[in-house]
Amino acid sequence: EAHGHVDFYNKSQATAGIPSLMTVTHRRRWHNRADSRALTRVPCGPLGDWLRLLGVAQVDLFVLDVEGAELMVLQTLDWARLRVRVLLAECHANGCVHRRDELVRDYLRGAAGLERVGVLRARDDIWDAVYVSWPLLTAASPRLDVPFGSGAVQPPPKPPQRKGKKVKLGLTD
Repeated sequence: EAHGHVDFYNKSQATAGIPSLMTVTHRRRWHNRADSRALTRVPCGPLGDWLRLLGVAQVDLFVLDVEGAELMVLQTLDWARLRVRVLLAECHANGCVHRRDELVRDYLRGAAGLERVGVLRARDDIWDAVYVSWPLLTAASPRLDVPFGSGAVQPPPKPPQRKGKKVKLGLTD
């Protein structure tokens, strides 16, 4: 909540972050052999202060991946002033079912009016929850009440066929 300093893991072969906000499983996996020399004291402050200082009032796509500090960061935002259309927040457990994930979901629903609409699985161990503001999305979207093929609205182009490794993306909730 206040401007100050935090200890931050800075090893290049591991994910960075604030150790006290990481889950035990995450710390064991990425920082098991970390010692105090792997920590750097860095200045920090609430994201909400920076957005306000820069005059940011709307974000179309907000991607939040802060290694366990998601709720803390979200609580620094002034949701009466900030409008977010789509927010992706990294989860703490496969399927976004950890208690921390539920706290983020509940907070975003109440404070920001964002609804969780799905979960993206980028890799076996990486999951993101997808939140949207339906009023902001529908206000910004063009009307699609004209049938495809009339010339007024065109269907999206088909993605090109690519050879190589396929990426699994699961959208569920």
